[in-house]
Order: sequence, then structure tokens, then C-alpha cells
Amino acid sequence: MFIFLIFAVAALALLALFRWYRKNFEYWKHYPLMPSVRGRIFSGNLLDILTFKTNFVFLMKDIYAETKFQNEPLVGIYALKPALLVRDPELIKSILIRDFDCFSNRFSQSHAEDPIGNLSLFLSRYDIWKDQRSKLSPAFSTGKMKLMYPLIQQVGENLEAYLHKQGDRFVCGFKELAYKYTIDTVSTTIFGFCSNSLENPQEEMNLASRKLSSANFRRGINFLIMGFLPELNKFLKPTFFYTESNEFVRRASDIAIEDREKTGIKRNDLIDLFVKLKAEAVTKGVDMIEFRDTIAGQMAVFLGGGTDTSSTTISNILLELAKQPQIQDRLRQEIRTAFMEGNGSISYDTLTSMEYLKMVIDETLRIYPIFPLLERQYLDPKGTGKPYSLKPYSDFEIPHGMAVYISAFGLQYDPKYWPDPEKFDPERFSPENKQSMNPMIYLPFSSGPRNCIGARLGYLQVSACIVHVLKNHYVKVCPQTDLNPDFNKTTFFLQTKGGIHLEVIRDYMCKQPMA
Repeated sequence: MFIFLIFAVAALALLALFRWYRKNFEYWKHYPLMPSVRGRIFSGNLLDILTFKTNFVFLMKDIYAETKFQNEPLVGIYALKPALLVRDPELIKSILIRDFDCFSNRFSQSHAEDPIGNLSLFLSRYDIWKDQRSKLSPAFSTGKMKLMYPLIQQVGENLEAYLHKQGDRFVCGFKELAYKYTIDTVSTTIFGFCSNSLENPQEEMNLASRKLSSANFRRGINFLIMGFLPELNKFLKPTFFYTESNEFVRRASDIAIEDREKTGIKRNDLIDLFVKLKAEAVTKGVDMIEFRDTIAGQMAVFLGGGTDTSSTTISNILLELAKQPQIQDRLRQEIRTAFMEGNGSISYDTLTSMEYLKMVIDETLRIYPIFPLLERQYLDPKGTGKPYSLKPYSDFEIPHGMAVYISAFGLQYDPKYWPDPEKFDPERFSPENKQSMNPMIYLPFSSGPRNCIGARLGYLQVSACIVHVLKNHYVKVCPQTDLNPDFNKTTFFLQTKGGIHLEVIRDYMCKQPMA
């Protein structure tokens, strides 16, 4: 009898699994006019995704690039559920901008007992996101960036001094160097204190940031659940950040805010804003535990995103400049002119108006998109469950709750929009060419209301680093340089594998008189 029950339970479980599989992976067979991929979990790449041989970002890029879909506005796909991959720029504009109220949430969700993950700008649902975004946006305005610039400029000068100590000719691992630089800029602009990871790699902020962005099998499973089966969150309780990372940002934010309240010092950093928000929260009787978690959530995202994204972009820029000396020479002349006209210093206004530097950064972000995949979920804002019409692009209507993906990676390598897309060519972003560019084919920081709040700060970090590295040094490829590095398939942001090693030669360019 016992054996019979075991077999019965097993049979019922297999039947349920079979029915679930048919429901989810034969979905697009019911819509024969919709271009779609074969009904297999992650298109048959489940094992490769679980073992970090690939990830969903690369899968979406591959599907986007399939010849049979090159003229299709959207494609029916399968993850662990049916979803859509949107390819047409005008339809992308509708999702990110025109009909934002229908696509204001990401599909990914954390569970209710992960307050720091849930309250962060990245994962929070619309109501929480809207409230936090409106409070934080003023800290990232152009005016605030100008006030914050001297803090970043000081880190850039520290970097310049560090390079000077290394001698006239040396090989540098720029991924590591750029990471330490961005740790120091994030520390001073976001956390309100001056770290010195360049000279002291054991800085607590440096170690905590690396923990925050590290990947392992368990974290991969957590992301899989949050990203594709969020309804299991209440049972499996995945977290967006590590427990140790949550505790670090709580403690660091508490210390920074309390210290600022005591001293009353104004540094024009994010802590100034948090002190103001705390005072308002106290006046309104807001739960201080929730307030603390909200602040910690934002700081965790800024720490993880502000270091990984900017440091990766910096090292990729220098790699491309080393590979194409003529581009580096042109950029260095622009840098030289800026320093000479500023008597050895570059002001915020000068830095942000350096045209060719901006072109180089933009082209780097095209080839190495740091946010290679955007996700949204269709939720009828009126709560009726009414589907979203895709006409005139398709007769299919997106059902309430379906995930929608946009491959920035695919768009930014599409030869229909970018001739010879593998080539690094800053001229694509000249003022003349940008005027005729459809903005929806270039999405390094997403677009619309839910774009990256820290984009201006990221540009400022990267720009300051590049000008201080190249001010009196130029970079060259060397035997240790991997000229065509592969992308790392395990990281959340798009990064290249291994280090980026370049030879650095000091030439005192900005100490020489102008010709």
C-alpha cells in the first residue's frame, strides 16, 4: 500500500509537471502568426544558464540577431514562462515612454522579507519607486553634479598622483585600477567620506563593494527565481543582495547620516539629501526602520552599480584607445587643450563640454552596453486585466502580467542601424550623426521615466578618470593585452573576462607648451 501511494504521488507530480510544461511551452503554438522560438526552457539553454556558460542577456541577443527575425517587430520567446522580445524602435518607445503607465514595473521581484532589495530603485514596484525617485532625482541634477564635481576631481588627482609613482613606463591592470578609482568616487559622493582604495586595497568600502557584486551558484539561483518565477519568492525567499552587504550599507548609511547631523557640515553629496529626508520623515512620523532600509537599498544599488558599471566602461575605453592610437591622439589633444586653457585644471563646464571625449564614451557604451537587457511587465493601470494591443505591429495582445524584454545588446549591434557594428568608431556619435539617430536604438542607460538615475554621475566619473589618466600618459597594447576579450557570462552587468592590461608611458603632455 505504501509503495502504491509513492507511485501515485509520483505520477500526479509528473502529470502536473507535464501540464505545466505544455501550458507554458506550447503557448506560442496558439498564435501561429506571431514569430516565435521553439518551446523549450530558455530555448534549450537551461543547463548552460545554470552553470554560467551563458546567461539570459546573451540568449536574448542571439535571438534578436537571428536572420529569420531581422524584420520582425517582436518575437515570442520562452524563459520559464512565455514572454516577448521587442525589436522595433517605435514599439520600444511606446513601452518605455508613451505607455509607461502600463509598463512601469520590472518583471523581477524580491520577496517581502527582503526590504532592502524591495525598497531599492532597481526592484521596487511603481508606487515605492515613484516616491523614492522623486525624492532622489534632485541629487542627480546638472546643478548638483556641478557642486559634486570637486569631490570627484580630487579622486582624479589622487589617481594621477598614483600613476606618477609607478614610473615612466609600466604595465597596468586597468580593470582593477578603475575599480579602485570608482570605489573612491562612490565613497565621497554617495557615502560621504573619503576612502583611498588606490593606496589601501583593504579599505572596508573596497571589500564590501566586491562582495556586493560577486556571483556564485546560489546567487545565480536567487536571480533566476526573482527574474523568472517571482511567485515562488514567498516560499524560497531569494535576496537581491547578500546578508553581509545589507548589514554593511545599513551600518555605513547610519554612521554617515548621524555624523552629518552632528557636524552640520555640507559636502554637496548624497548624505546631505538623506539628512534632509530623515528630518522630513521624523516630522511626518514615518517608521524609522522602513526609512533606514529605504536609504540602505538606494545606497546598495549606487555602490554596486556605480562601481561595476563605471569601472568597466573606463577600462574598456582605455583598451579601445590603445588599439586605435589615432583616436587616442585626437582625444589627448582635446584633453591637452582643456588643461592648458584651465591653467592645469579642468572645470566642470569644460569637462562636460568636451565633444570628442563624449563621443568616445558613447561609442564604448554602444559596444560594451552596461545594461544589455531591459525588462518590463505589462500591468493594466486601471486594474481591469485588459490586454495591451500591439496594433499595428501585431494582432497579438499582451496579457496582464506578461514579461517584455528589450535587448539593448542586440539593438546596439544591429547592422541595420550601425554599419560594421563590431568596429569602434566614435564618429557615429558626432553632433551631426546624433541629430539623425533614432534614440531608441541606443539605450545604454535605458530610456523614459525609469531610466538610470545615476547616468550623469556615471558620465562624470568616467570623464574625470579618463582625462586624469591621459593627461600625462598614453596607453599601448602589450604582450599581456587580450585584444579581443570575451564577455563574462556570470556577472549581472556586462563585463569582459579577465583583466585589461596595457602598457602606460608617461610623456608629460600637459606640461609641454602649446604649439
